[in-house]
Amino acid sequence: MKVFQHVSDIGDLKAAVKEALEVKQNRFAHKALGENKTLLMVFFNSSLRTRLSTQKAAMNLGMNVIVLDVNQGAWKLETERGVIMDGDKSEHLLEAIPVMGSYCDVIGVRSFARFENKQDDYEEKIFNQFVKYSGRPVFAMETATVHPLQAFADLITIEEHKEVERPKVVLTWAPHPKALPQAVPNSFAEWMTATDYDFVIACPEGYELDEQFTRGATITHDQDEALRGADFVYAKNWSCFRDPNYGQILSKDMNWTITAEKMALTNNGRFMHCLPVRRNMIVSDDVIEGPRSLVIPEAANREISCQVVLKRILEIFNNNRIFAMKHLSFIICALLALCASAATAPSLLVKRSADVVYAAQKFNAQYDIVMVFQKCMFNELMTFQNVYLATNAQPAVSENSFGRIDLALNTTTSDNIGPILANGGWIGGNHAWSDETTHTAQTDSVKYFADAEPLADGEMRICKSLKVVAFNTIFDYKDVANRLITEQVEYTMEANSAIRVHLQHTYHKATWVTNYYGMQSMFRLEKEISTIGGAYPEFTPVAEVKTFKKADYPAMEAYVERGNDGICQMTSLDTSYGLGTHNMIDADHDIFIYSSTKCYHVLIKGKSVPEGTTLAWKGEYKWYKERERGDVNADGTINVSDVTALINTILNLASHAPDACDINADGAINVSDVTALTNIILSKK
Repeated sequence: MKVFQHVSDIGDLKAAVKEALEVKQNRFAHKALGENKTLLMVFFNSSLRTRLSTQKAAMNLGMNVIVLDVNQGAWKLETERGVIMDGDKSEHLLEAIPVMGSYCDVIGVRSFARFENKQDDYEEKIFNQFVKYSGRPVFAMETATVHPLQAFADLITIEEHKEVERPKVVLTWAPHPKALPQAVPNSFAEWMTATDYDFVIACPEGYELDEQFTRGATITHDQDEALRGADFVYAKNWSCFRDPNYGQILSKDMNWTITAEKMALTNNGRFMHCLPVRRNMIVSDDVIEGPRSLVIPEAANREISCQVVLKRILEIFNNNRIFAMKHLSFIICALLALCASAATAPSLLVKRSADVVYAAQKFNAQYDIVMVFQKCMFNELMTFQNVYLATNAQPAVSENSFGRIDLALNTTTSDNIGPILANGGWIGGNHAWSDETTHTAQTDSVKYFADAEPLADGEMRICKSLKVVAFNTIFDYKDVANRLITEQVEYTMEANSAIRVHLQHTYHKATWVTNYYGMQSMFRLEKEISTIGGAYPEFTPVAEVKTFKKADYPAMEAYVERGNDGICQMTSLDTSYGLGTHNMIDADHDIFIYSSTKCYHVLIKGKSVPEGTTLAWKGEYKWYKERERGDVNADGTINVSDVTALINTILNLASHAPDACDINADGAINVSDVTALTNIILSKK
């Protein structure tokens, strides 16, 4: 992305919001992207949120930041061509812009509408000159007609707080003593019409916005009618767009002020405003200070929207990655060709019987591995209840392995997806309420998919992937009749003897979380333990394994339990995503706990979680038998999938640390570098 000005510049909105929520979980995951890169922020107009949030977003990405306030401490700039510069303006923008570009890598521009010439404003003369003459990527920090960073933050906020899949969102005009630009409402309308929301614009006659931004919206002059049933109310003033009154105030009608009485017409709606706000003109004190006001989290999301935009801009600088990919693509093809004759397509045999699902695959030449999903534990939650080996010397997985347990690997007698100690008691997983009979959680519904198609009751089929998605409610220990958290757990299996987990918790009230463990081991064969990034780099007898703290081992990401005949279970977190970054445990808190045959990742310790917060993590349980060098995916043979895994590792290294991958320091990533990298990687497997 070289220019960011309109919703079309961000691409797929769902992907953009997903990326934003991931960035929000770990603001510093991409700090290397901005190393030795400089952002220049050019302000022709005042700012508070834009200045602070953009600077913070850039710092999160490791960038240097220069702030230029054109109206203070700089030469006055002429912006028009053909002008005889015999007045108070000493420098022309056409010279200033390329000079600015020579001092930075990315430019953000804030330049409001002047209301002197509608055509000049709507042609975005100043912003487009930066695009044309700076030679740098340019993004809008509010221009004459749009404010996309604000609209993106608004979208993130709505997605975080919506309580129905298709909310009703109302943009309403409200009175103001000054003539304000249309930039914020233009962008808000442009971004909302790009969603599938029920979007309504309410304004007095004469205040209709430019149709290029409102196409697809319902437009009304009856504010009360618009507000009925609304889930979100976005109040904003703007001046007249239409000629001959462009930029003028036509009304200061206080009947359009958003009050508690107006909000009572909504569906318990949330109030939004971009700030700054004129209290008791735009909105009454009681509404903006009320529990349904989102103005503060909305403003906080300005940091996140900007960080996503800057991240995407910075990614274009990674020319070394592109260079590396071109060379590595030839190497990949050659390596895959060498192994093609030995290739076999791994597969799963899956079977569903009511709410019990079996997934079987080859573990090695001797065994099938079978994973059984069903409701279990005290709370009868859907999870993997059993993982076992069944003898099968045939090359293909066998239906006879269903139900025949020759060697149990993992049996859920407690919580493989960790419980939560919150509001005074343990909830979820295997935990009952204080009366020891009342459930603290329940599975509300489950979906099953084989190769992305629904898996029907009674159906058995061969597939490449199985996904089980459980939707759970976790109740409040203080008030067990009411929900505290909604939980969505996605379990994904592919033919690699592993279960990937993606869990999301949405908190429906402010909560004090004393402890939360995301993944726990139920490995039946445990004799020794090693920790990746932790205190036990080598296998250590379980009797000698102790709990350790984040301060001592902040890079802790996985633990491996080894049992009979070298059979292992690895439990690993994605440490670049969500709670896996361990950003909700302090340095002096435990990061890994070993207690009574169970290992725990600690994800939250002693933290307050605000109402409406969604927290997430990703991880993987994997079972394998220790293998020979080169068997990267631990399936007992060296084949195409091992080469693919190896190449993916090399590509990952090349994309994140291209200089480190130039082993022979010749300025390129080539065959000799890949050979050396291969040997390094295999030595670690």
